[in-house]
Amino acid sequence: MANLDPPADRYYCFCSPCYNKPKDRRWIGKTAWYGHATGRLAQARANPASVPPVGSREAIVPHIPRLTRKRRLEADAAARTQPAPKRFRGPQPVLAGVDRVQLAVAAHRPKDGAMDLNQGVAHHPMYPTLRHPVQNQKTYNLGGSPGPSDDFRTPVPDAQPVPPPPPPLPHRVDLDVPTTSEIAKIQYTLDLIRCARSATLADSGLPADVLARLRNAPVDIPEFTDMELHAIDLWLSNPGRKQYEKNRLTAIRAHSGDAELFTYHAVKKKVAELTGIVPLVLDMCPKSCMAFVGPWKDEKQCLFCDHERWYQKGGKDVAYKQWSTFLPGPQVQARWRSPEGAHDMLHRERVMREFLDELLGPEDSRRISDLYHGTNFYRHYQNGEIAPDDFVLIYSMDGAQLYEHKASHCWIYIWILVDVAPDRRYKCPYILPGAIVPGPNKPEFPDSFNYPGFAHLAALAREGLSIYDGLNKRLFRSHPYLLLAETDAVGAPEVTGFCPHGSKKACRRRCGRAGRHKPNLGHYYAADLRPDHYNEVGCSHPDLEPSELSPAQTEEQYLDDIRKLSAASDTAEYNALRLELGLVKPSLILGIPRAHRSDIPDIFPGDIMHALGLNITEHSIKMYRALLPCDEKLGDKKSTWTWADLAKDEEGGEEAWFEQSDFVAGAREHIPGGFGRVPRPPRHKINSGYKCEEWMTWFYGLLPGFSYGVFKDGRWEHFCKLVAGAQVAFQVGATIAQLKKSHSNTADWKWGLEVDFAKLKISRLHFMPQCTHAVLHDADDYIRNGPLIASSQFPIERYIGMLGDEIQQPSNPFGNIAKRALRFAQVNALLAMYPALDRRPPPVSSRPGMTASTGNGFILLHPRDNRPSQHIEDLEQTTILEWLESVAGDDWERCWEDSFRAIQKWSRCYLPNGQIARSRMREVGRQGLTRRSRNVKYVTDTGLAFGEVYYYFSLPVSTDRHAKRRTVALVSRYGDPDPTLLEKSSGVLWAARHLGEAALTVIDVKYICSVVGMIPHDFQTPHTQGVETLWFVLEKLGTEVGWVRDLDEDKDAEDNDDDEEEDDDDED
Repeated sequence: MANLDPPADRYYCFCSPCYNKPKDRRWIGKTAWYGHATGRLAQARANPASVPPVGSREAIVPHIPRLTRKRRLEADAAARTQPAPKRFRGPQPVLAGVDRVQLAVAAHRPKDGAMDLNQGVAHHPMYPTLRHPVQNQKTYNLGGSPGPSDDFRTPVPDAQPVPPPPPPLPHRVDLDVPTTSEIAKIQYTLDLIRCARSATLADSGLPADVLARLRNAPVDIPEFTDMELHAIDLWLSNPGRKQYEKNRLTAIRAHSGDAELFTYHAVKKKVAELTGIVPLVLDMCPKSCMAFVGPWKDEKQCLFCDHERWYQKGGKDVAYKQWSTFLPGPQVQARWRSPEGAHDMLHRERVMREFLDELLGPEDSRRISDLYHGTNFYRHYQNGEIAPDDFVLIYSMDGAQLYEHKASHCWIYIWILVDVAPDRRYKCPYILPGAIVPGPNKPEFPDSFNYPGFAHLAALAREGLSIYDGLNKRLFRSHPYLLLAETDAVGAPEVTGFCPHGSKKACRRRCGRAGRHKPNLGHYYAADLRPDHYNEVGCSHPDLEPSELSPAQTEEQYLDDIRKLSAASDTAEYNALRLELGLVKPSLILGIPRAHRSDIPDIFPGDIMHALGLNITEHSIKMYRALLPCDEKLGDKKSTWTWADLAKDEEGGEEAWFEQSDFVAGAREHIPGGFGRVPRPPRHKINSGYKCEEWMTWFYGLLPGFSYGVFKDGRWEHFCKLVAGAQVAFQVGATIAQLKKSHSNTADWKWGLEVDFAKLKISRLHFMPQCTHAVLHDADDYIRNGPLIASSQFPIERYIGMLGDEIQQPSNPFGNIAKRALRFAQVNALLAMYPALDRRPPPVSSRPGMTASTGNGFILLHPRDNRPSQHIEDLEQTTILEWLESVAGDDWERCWEDSFRAIQKWSRCYLPNGQIARSRMREVGRQGLTRRSRNVKYVTDTGLAFGEVYYYFSLPVSTDRHAKRRTVALVSRYGDPDPTLLEKSSGVLWAARHLGEAALTVIDVKYICSVVGMIPHDFQTPHTQGVETLWFVLEKLGTEVGWVRDLDEDKDAEDNDDDEEEDDDDED
């Protein structure tokens, strides 16, 4: 290990300017060090509490003084002539680079879990969630940085001694919850929490053989006989009993040796025996009020409606209604049994080793690109509460209407495996079904339906799950860790126990910000600024800065509020406490051991799919169209809504709205096929089930361009701030610097909404629904939980849609969908155990000659030329030869001769993110192709650029005949972006001229980032020649990796451009 003792009178500086310099320049003189450290490192060490921890809201936005009444009134007066007043911000805390060299790999508990995980590890005063080694603790040199010695600290002058490090963080222990309450709803949940905390695997109700497998995992994978393999293949290909039996009889008639082929019932029994996955079928109230579980497993009547549980049939008790749950233990166990499955499950540990190196870089440049990078995960991983052998889950729940015009509502939840790679984690083969709760009535006690799954996790946390690792041939005991519990806004109160939106304190992050209600009404709105002449009791607090968010509650504070709520003596007191505390009941999550889950409220993330994808988009369009309710009782008039730029004119016409709809219809052909569902013209379809994907493409992609010149008086700039914040929120990777800017944009938008649109009027409080506050937490949530799209409701929505498509029994849809879910779980487990059974086609064709791999995940796809051709346009050939000379040097002529002065053109390229980039080679002139996928975003020496691909080809760039050919694309580059549009749109609108053949260039395919849409539209700016057609960029939100490709499949038959197979006449 390198000697880190400083030279005489030299000191090691960790401030950002010094840290980013070469290593040999970090040793600075005493005077210079003292000047740096006094204001930064030394001050932080002297008063650690003054420095916000990584991931806290103060780390994103520094403290901002409260707004004054005078300043707010000045803003109102200047609203028509000036943009919304800029808030002054305090000094930004310096976090980058401080003591990052001292990070080390924390010691994890051994497989038996007996070691004290905190022994020998101290907490850093600047980074409470990260650790550095203390004296006599072994450390590791990461990322080439100087490794710490046994007692490595930055030297500090004698005048400012370094205080001793704080004591190690103890393991989180379960906090006591109340035992009794006079409020029935609270008492029922407390009873379930108490049962979950003492639950065992034997209490789960699973068959004895399944319990035995959970405690002692099989160490071998059974082999099939030919007949068993034939039957299982047939079962995988035929999901229904009738079709299976029909094909079975056909096989028997064709081959007499197949007479012993399994029946449908026999093969289902065999699959259940192989996978260990069986449904846990439990009784429930016929009216869906509750499930008979936990303390009420022997009850004979419903606690809420008094309906009988059983009826008599043949002298036996038969349940009126049942439901199915699929426990995660057997499903996770099956995932490990094959080498391929175990390799998938070990992805997390491989990545976490690499992630330690990234923490040594400057804070603002560190990229958060997965759940592992969030402080909510990494903090507990470093503490050892997430051990290398543990499995990490996400709970996700949502409601589903199976039939549009029939009472068929049900509730479904799933488990998501955090351990597998993100490009697989959210796809159907890796989703673990959780439960199917039949309706159509809404459950009165949803906690009873969540109880079996949560109690199972609690039991596994105590007893462990026996797992056989098929890759490393080892048997070990694993424990679960529940990272997140996701729900939509409607179902959130039942899982979280928080008050629903519209309550006084409705924030799901428990920041404590209170809403404001209109006089004599009980619905609260997320208004940060106090309206004029507003004096309502309990919500007339002073103005609040939108960007100044209070820290979330700790679990200790949350339990204090639960105790207060539980102590209510009657309904009146309960309602008063509920209003002030923002709580309805305790969360059943408390039944899971605290060391095996995230703390409350960190475990409950926001949901950008509903908040940003549906709620804010629909609310904003209604506002621009003047379709929001006008509170005339409080003096408001729609005639004063001068900011409604898409509203009807004085004569009742809607030309602006119709024009926007026509723009959307005209953009269809320019939206790539890989973008999924194309937005329909909103004029005709916005009230006919407009999908989330349509809203996102239109509102965040097309509308910034189409609304330029339509939204006037600063409203276009205001709208673009929301778009800028949302685009970062949907990214699958972002830096801290990007998140800070995103938070600032979103806060500016919220400020403008209240000042420029609501005008600080009481009558317009409903302009600020709860979703306008929720988006302010997005940047903080990104740092805490990683990419927000990774913790959204997209997977559960896709899963529900897939199950709904397979319903084949309309007379009993709930029973049928439960069988579909069971088959889904068994098929996934079976394919994980026996990968050879997976008959699904690969992402790209594997036929010889139809593809050409170029490395790094890029693959050229047919159609292609039969043979290299010398028929190249003169301008194209000149561009190709200039590029060849630039890369091959003096050997360029020899390389050109070696290729016989010819190139073989390919028309498509498969990108590592799952997209397929096309080209003009086959898109131009082809009939029936309605959507263009030939425009790409790529990297250049000076940054990002956009271009239209002509075709793909490869050429030798060396005279060495064994050298690999360079695969490139001939591209027509778009011009430079219009600076006015780019600046005023907060970087959202990138619009440029189409230069055509005048800007031909050759680029290496490995520099292509993604497929984009280029939308033509007329603009007039100071940099255009009058009204000029520019092409603006349309990017699919979250396309940096293919996480959501399986989730957002395009179901429009006309939009499926058959990315795998072209017409036969194209294959030559």
